[in-house]
Amino acid sequence: MNNKSSAFKLPTYLTSLNRSYLVPFLFISLFVTMCVLISSTPVFAQTTKWLYVMTFPDGGKSYLRDEIKILPNRNKSGWQKIVKPNGSSLVILTEWDCPNRRLLMRQITPYTSEGVNSETAKPSPTWVQIIPDSMADRHYARVCLPAPPVKWARIIAPQTPLRQLPGSDSPIVRIAASGERFEIVPESEKSNWVNVVDPATQEDYWLLYKWFDTIEGEVPPKNQSAAVATPAVRKQKPQKANAQTVKIGKGRKRANR
Repeated sequence: MNNKSSAFKLPTYLTSLNRSYLVPFLFISLFVTMCVLISSTPVFAQTTKWLYVMTFPDGGKSYLRDEIKILPNRNKSGWQKIVKPNGSSLVILTEWDCPNRRLLMRQITPYTSEGVNSETAKPSPTWVQIIPDSMADRHYARVCLPAPPVKWARIIAPQTPLRQLPGSDSPIVRIAASGERFEIVPESEKSNWVNVVDPATQEDYWLLYKWFDTIEGEVPPKNQSAAVATPAVRKQKPQKANAQTVKIGKGRKRANR
C-alpha cells in the first residue's frame, strides 16, 4: 500500500498563483465570508438596543432596553440600565404591574467602568409603588403608557452648541449644523433647556429653545436613516410559557394590555 501524506495541501488554483498575490487573495476571501455571516444575522437581533430615558442631576443616565416581554400574568418584563458618572453601571431585570403602577426588581447586575460584572444579586420579591416624577415613573411611562407623538428639534443656527447638561456653563460635547434634527425627550419640554437625543446613537444633549424649531411626526428626519428610526411595536410572537415580546419606542403606539 502506498503511503500518502496526510498534510494539508492548498488547491492547485491557489498554488499556481504568485506568492505576492496569495495573501491578499486569502484576506479578501475571509473578509467576504465575514460580511455574508454578518448580513445573515436576524434583523430583530441587530435592532435591539438601549433607549435613552433621562439624565440625573449628577450626570448619571438611565436607559431602557427596547425589547419588552408580556408575561402570562399580563405584567411586563424588561431591562433597565443606570450608568453612573464614573462609568460604572447597574443592569436591572424589572417586572411592571402596569394597572397598579408598581414594579418588582428581579435581578441586579453591577458592572465596573471597564465593563466587568460582579456577582448578580436577586433581591427579595417585593413590589414597590412607583413614585411620581421619578426615574421609575419615566420608565413606567415608556413601558406601560401610550407614547406621545414624536417631536424633532430642527437646528436653525449654523453652529449650535450641544451641551452635556442643562446650563450655559456645562461642557459643549457637540456642534450641530443648521438643519440637523434630534428627537426631543418629552419630559424636558417644560424647561428652557431641552433634552434631545440622536436616534442613531442614543447619545443625548441639551440645548436652548432659541436654537431650534419643532417638527412633529413619525417620519425619520432627513439627516437620519430610516433604519435607525424609533423602533415600532413588532408583531407579538409566542415565547416560552406563552410570553410575548414587543418593541417599544417614542412616537409609536405601544401594546398596552
